[in-house]
Parts: sequence; structure tokens; C-alpha cells
Amino acid sequence: MVKDDAKVETAFDHLLVYMNEFNFQMTRATTNAAPAHHAMAEAKYDDDIGNPFGGVAVYFLLTSSVDKHVQKRLDSMFEQFGKYIASDMKRAVDVGAYLERIHIQYLDLSKAKENLTVLHSRILLKVLVKLRDRRHVGSDRLDCAEWQQIGIKAAEWQVLRDEDASKVSWDDVYLDLVTFSTHDHIMTHRTRTYGGDPTGPASRHVKFPVGVGLGVMGMDASGDGDDEIAFAIGAQHAIKNWDIES
Repeated sequence: MVKDDAKVETAFDHLLVYMNEFNFQMTRATTNAAPAHHAMAEAKYDDDIGNPFGGVAVYFLLTSSVDKHVQKRLDSMFEQFGKYIASDMKRAVDVGAYLERIHIQYLDLSKAKENLTVLHSRILLKVLVKLRDRRHVGSDRLDCAEWQQIGIKAAEWQVLRDEDASKVSWDDVYLDLVTFSTHDHIMTHRTRTYGGDPTGPASRHVKFPVGVGLGVMGMDASGDGDDEIAFAIGAQHAIKNWDIES
């Protein structure tokens, strides 16, 4: 292929015009916005002359650092992500907020084009194991039954994930658990028991005859009290009518 010198010179002249205009526009647009970058671009030039392509140099400095800033932001997001996943839940009613916080960060990372497989591997195992193990909270907790239900549901998802991890996504798990763990749902479907082991304290139910039992509350049952006789009669009747299953 024969080189046409005239066309090469014409193209070069056009390139110089384009670069000069681009340099002018970049300089005007970034002088106040990026003073540090301009200082770097002009560092080796006299103040009188200046860098004839200072705007182009500033453009290079700005764009070459974009990837570093993006990676730094992703690292910060992943660090926060890990803290959300590791955070503790004091009560069963806090599970919804715990899952919501993780999901918001998950969506932000998804928008940043982070690999979904990586995100799932970071979330699912830790979250499901944490919720699953809450089935074993102490029987003295008032929300023991709620934790049992949430733990059982998480265990079901864990089994599915162990069978085939590719078929279990965070979106599905989140929608199921966040709906199941809502306060109204649990209060509607909860069992009226406050134990963990069905063969131990969990299986014990005490039904107190409220109409009689509450009637003796507030009475003066001291030896010289006015309500001593009434309290004794009420208490004796209440004890006879307690329904205790062991």
C-alpha cells in the first residue's frame, strides 16, 4: 500500500486542531474542579509558558485513576457487607431488618456489576447457618418459638443449597425469609410454647385460670391483712384448677 504523504499531513493537521480544541475545553472545564491534577500537569513547566497540552494531561490523570477509585469503593462496600452479615440479632423480630440491610448492600454491589456467584457465596452460607442455629436458643427466652420457626425455615433452604447450590439464589431466600420473619406472620403462626426440646421443658404447658388467679392479685395476704382469708380461698381454688402437663 502506497503512503499518501498529502493525506497523512492533512490528517495530522486535523488531529492537531482537534487536540488543541480538546485541550482548551478540558482546561476550562477542570481548572477549578481538579486543581491538584492541574498542578501535577504543570509541575515541570514555567508559569509563563505552561504545559501546551495541560488539559490533555489532566484528562489522562483523571481517567487513569478511575479504576482505582472504583476498586476502592468496591472494597469498602464488601467490608461493610461483611459487617452486616456478621452483625447479631437480639430478638426474632429483628430478623427482617437484618435481612433488609444485607439485601440493600447486595443490590448496590449488583449494580456495580459484581459477580452474582461471588455475592451468593459470601451471603448464603453464613446467613442460613446463623439463622438455622437459632433453633437452639434457650427455652427461657420469650421468643423461643419464633426463633424455632425461623431456624427451621433457614434449615430447609440450607438443605436445598447443599443439594444444588446453583438452584438457590439470595433473591429467593431473601424474599421467603423476610416475608416469613415479619412480626405479624410469626405472631399469627406461632406455637404457644416456650421451649426448645420437645421432650424437655419445651413440652410443658401451664394454663392458669385467669379469672380466679388475677382476682387474688393485689390483695393484702399478710398475717394481719384485711384480705388474708379471701386470698387463701382464691389461691386454693386456683391451684386445684391449674392444668399442668409434663
